[in-house]
Amino acid sequence: SNAGSVNLFLENHSTTLKPRVGVYSVNKEWLGGTNRWKLEVTAGQNLKYAFSAEPNSVYYVSVTSLEGWGDYRLMLNEKSKEVTQK
Repeated sequence: SNAGSVNLFLENHSTTLKPRVGVYSVNKEWLGGTNRWKLEVTAGQNLKYAFSAEPNSVYYVSVTSLEGWGDYRLMLNEKSKEVTQK
């Protein structure tokens, strides 16, 4: 397997959004994510999540809200190019 790690970073631009991120296969099977079952996040919080990705494969990323709403920025980077929060 030539799987590599991908970093997902959600930069929350809201004071009320409690974000949840999910990663799914091309067949829409849950592969992992953050805060799937419970409120583990506070309003306005940024999220980081890393997952293993096979080359030349399709993945879906969903962003939903556990509570509240607002703007956010979603970034994906290869593990070798670390995402830093400012």
